[in-house]
Amino acid sequence: KRQNLFRKRDAKIIFRTTQKTSELELHNQTTKSIKSEFILRWPLKQLQDVIGFDMGDIQIYNPDTEMLFSYAQIGNPPEETSEVKDWKSKIVAEAIYRKETFFFDYTEKGTDAQTRLANNFQEVLAITLKTKGEIHGALIIYTRTGRSFSKEDRTLLEGISEAIAGGIGKIKAEEEWRLKANALEIASSPIYMTNMGGKLTYINPAFLELWGYDREGVVLGRPYTELWKGETENVVIMACAKGSWEGDLIALRKDGSKFNARLSTSLIMGKTGPSQLVAVAEPEN
Repeated sequence: KRQNLFRKRDAKIIFRTTQKTSELELHNQTTKSIKSEFILRWPLKQLQDVIGFDMGDIQIYNPDTEMLFSYAQIGNPPEETSEVKDWKSKIVAEAIYRKETFFFDYTEKGTDAQTRLANNFQEVLAITLKTKGEIHGALIIYTRTGRSFSKEDRTLLEGISEAIAGGIGKIKAEEEWRLKANALEIASSPIYMTNMGGKLTYINPAFLELWGYDREGVVLGRPYTELWKGETENVVIMACAKGSWEGDLIALRKDGSKFNARLSTSLIMGKTGPSQLVAVAEPEN
């Protein structure tokens, strides 16, 4: 289930079950879950073998929708009451709100003591998963009566949580790139990308159609200047100098015909500087 969380002024956390997910959302979440088996579930299972905790879970937090998604559960029973699920979500929400590790044991007082004791939970450790200040969710580990976390256990868990957070950050970055790539694919405007040497690395379907090509393979790898007639300003250099560039050019189709187009460019920045140029070409009537 997905749950929406928010805080009231009295700092109590309220949860509500959201509407059923669409088929597309389910597909996207299934795809992510398969990948998480390798990036998220594996280190959690290794931790269980070393520390011997009873139950573990990784919950991802989406700050835009304020949703929690459960991934990579270890040791959780097939069926849980709604009270237990809500209680677990509150623990994760508390760790996210505090932006630090949240720990309590069976001696803690509170309104959730009965839920905790009914399931024989002795200690619970919720570790915030974050990279560069961005909160991704929380790693939550439970021990039952008779077991407790040692200082070494907590140190190990907090260390591994950094690796898990890095994995989540990587998944998010890849997903963001896929979304952007899909947006380029369905855009009605012709769009192309080049490397910093001016060689074409990407063209969208609208570009292929307008320039008269039937497949991208015959275009990719060629200099972008072959798409334009006559002497063309070095758009890559101009964009690097100013951060972006706009201008009017004469486009050259595959069949040799020409048309006027307004070209708008910007740079994609990498770790060491500009890595790609993105250009949008709007034909002028």
